[in-house]
Amino acid sequence: MEEYRAYSNSEIEYLINKYGNTVYRLALMKTKQKEKADDIFQDVFVRLIGLRNRLDGEEHMRAWMIKTTLNCCKDLWKSAWNKHVVYEQQDVEACDEEPEVNNDIRIIVMGLPDKYRIIVHLYYYEEFGIKEISKILKMNQNTVCTRLARARRILKKEFENGGFHYEV
Repeated sequence: MEEYRAYSNSEIEYLINKYGNTVYRLALMKTKQKEKADDIFQDVFVRLIGLRNRLDGEEHMRAWMIKTTLNCCKDLWKSAWNKHVVYEQQDVEACDEEPEVNNDIRIIVMGLPDKYRIIVHLYYYEEFGIKEISKILKMNQNTVCTRLARARRILKKEFENGGFHYEV
């Protein structure tokens, strides 16, 4: 029987440095709340620490991080506490974690419906392909393509209405 061991402190620190931004940005994109994104970030890495067996390779680790982040977001919204607490919608402009990103674009993307926003984030920001996104989200590749196309149309309209003229 193969012996399993937990990740060492230095390995966890390396993984936080490598994947921390990805996990946090995705949690922020999904929840639209900095405090909730902080909680999810912590939860993902606590789950990783408890993971006894190693993940196979960097692509598997990255996919595990993203899938676990999405699952933690779902768990947050399903929790009994969250069902009884009313949160004010956080102003997207207040989430200025990355000043080099155009704030107008961030506001428009954050305004997309969740099913489009996550795909746009994974495709453009995390640079996953359609096939990878379909595996992570456990949906048909055609569904991912359709949602990405619809999101692009919505974004194009929003950019044009806002005075922007970008090719999407």
